[in-house]
Amino acid sequence: MTLTFKPCMAIEKLIDLVFTEMVYRKIQQLEEATLSKKDETGGNQRTKFRKSFEVLDEQEWWIRYAAEHVLELLNHDVMWQGITDACKILEYPELSEIQRDYFEALFDMLRFVWYQMFSETKRTLFNNLIDYIICVWKLKYNSAI
Repeated sequence: MTLTFKPCMAIEKLIDLVFTEMVYRKIQQLEEATLSKKDETGGNQRTKFRKSFEVLDEQEWWIRYAAEHVLELLNHDVMWQGITDACKILEYPELSEIQRDYFEALFDMLRFVWYQMFSETKRTLFNNLIDYIICVWKLKYNSAI
């Protein structure tokens, strides 16, 4: 007996989910890299970094970090391939140019919208699903987003 996944969310919602998860994971990678560095005086960057962001709540931190650092590091084609693979894994129909245009429009959205999309999907039952999709994608392409 085989189990098949019946699409239960719009493709655009899946694109949002994968996109914002990739953005969030890139933020985490950058934060980890920043926190692991030492500054020239021998002090820990973690202290400086935390102090500069300690007055921010999670939403403000996410938006500021995404706006200041992540956008220029995101590779559109790599992210699109991850989304395409997610759709294949979930047995969605092949993506169209309209959906590619929708994806590209996400890069021009306000970071606040990214955060809203992320926080809304973060509370869904799809957390394990998105982890699985990204894990398979990383293994397939040997990439860290």
